[in-house]
Amino acid sequence: MPAGTILFHPQLLGHRRREFPEVGERVVAAGQRSGAAPGTVIARWYGASPLHHLHRWDLELRLVTISNEHRPTAPIRADLKRLVRSGVLAHVDVHGGTTYPDGRDETRLHVVVRDDLPAALAAVRGVLAQAPPGVTASLWNGTEEISLSSER
Repeated sequence: MPAGTILFHPQLLGHRRREFPEVGERVVAAGQRSGAAPGTVIARWYGASPLHHLHRWDLELRLVTISNEHRPTAPIRADLKRLVRSGVLAHVDVHGGTTYPDGRDETRLHVVVRDDLPAALAAVRGVLAQAPPGVTASLWNGTEEISLSSER
């Protein structure tokens, strides 16, 4: 064992980690020095995170309009905000837009989903089914498009 290596008893870490926060920092450093996969040393000593089953998706909803109606996507945004208040979505915010030379307008919304992606997608599909004529939508997870059709 190299000089300066510090070993920690799992019970000390599990029961006393709040009293000794520097212990956790040392465990992270020891894990990095050992070349272990990130989080494995911490998981071995602290146990599984109580949040290990939770997931978060940061998605982009692109709404393209070809109508001359002023702000045709406003009702969609309002309905998505209602889904946030009801807890179906975690967050919705406009984060960009583009006007194309051919007259199309694109609005990009940042949509955050926590835990239940299928339920959130079903709710978003329901909102988009009420979209005014001339609005098309696509949902993206990075560079991968997520199908908005209700077919599986």
